[in-house]
Amino acid sequence: MVDDELSRAIDRIRDKPTFKFQDVKNMSEASITQIVIGILYHHGWGVFNPNEVEPQFNKDIKGRPDIVLKQSMKIKCLIEIKNARQDLNKHKKQIIGYLKDRNEAELGILTNAVSWKFYKRGSENSNLIEVADVNIIKHPDSYIKQIFDEYLSKYKY
Repeated sequence: MVDDELSRAIDRIRDKPTFKFQDVKNMSEASITQIVIGILYHHGWGVFNPNEVEPQFNKDIKGRPDIVLKQSMKIKCLIEIKNARQDLNKHKKQIIGYLKDRNEAELGILTNAVSWKFYKRGSENSNLIEVADVNIIKHPDSYIKQIFDEYLSKYKY
């Protein structure tokens, strides 16, 4: 595996012995957020710049997405993080609600570290569709990297 931040994050989620990491199912949302931040950093996001990556966003939106990705002060992506014991399907309405509240957001991500669900707007602005579903444990690295590169790369926006 290539030694980069994405590969290290995948290994952490898979709980490879080289990391002696706690079982992802016992990780808090805050710990999972650290993994997500590492993946965002790998994909070019300025994780130390609150004008680009803003945690606990609560401006002009119902609820509070865990992370908002911005470019030129416009919201591009909303990320909601759950712990790995939670079924993401039970939280689908939450991320879709965030996307409906912020029309400029192009992408919504719902994750519990193991599963990643990506939502985009369909042909009609109000039509939101799931465009990718990644399982870090089950899918091969090449597929994970392909989807993350397609939807998380700052330079795609």
